[in-house]
Amino acid sequence: MRGPKPKTPRLRILNGNASKRPVASDSEPVSIPDKPKQLTGDASREWDRITAELVAMGRITQRSLTDLIAYCVAYARLLKAERNLKREGEVLTGARNGGVYQNPWMAVSNRAAAQCAKFASRLGLDQIGNGQEKRDSFDEFLNDDSATG
Repeated sequence: MRGPKPKTPRLRILNGNASKRPVASDSEPVSIPDKPKQLTGDASREWDRITAELVAMGRITQRSLTDLIAYCVAYARLLKAERNLKREGEVLTGARNGGVYQNPWMAVSNRAAAQCAKFASRLGLDQIGNGQEKRDSFDEFLNDDSATG
């Protein structure tokens, strides 16, 4: 996708530019959706953890439900791979010749992490802060009362 990520209707309203583009009905925020039966274990727990926050921020829409499911599945896959890596180690020794090789769970972990990042970004999770915005030196300069005359 080229250009900046599209903002949710709620963010457009907050930024004062909601009237620039009409809002399609399938992009309107929805209430907490029913959890798909296929999500179990870690995927189910991640769904429970993240959906309320996403709904509160207006991030879950009919269009984004597939991304949310894919995110939860990738997250569960990442946790499973990391548990196996912790148990088995990142490098394994071959039974026949004693050579060492990378544990196949490394590839699973790397791919799942990339998928998590992709779907998290599409859901807007990369734009969620912890309430403490970083201030750079220019912000401090602008807000420093002692710098004025």
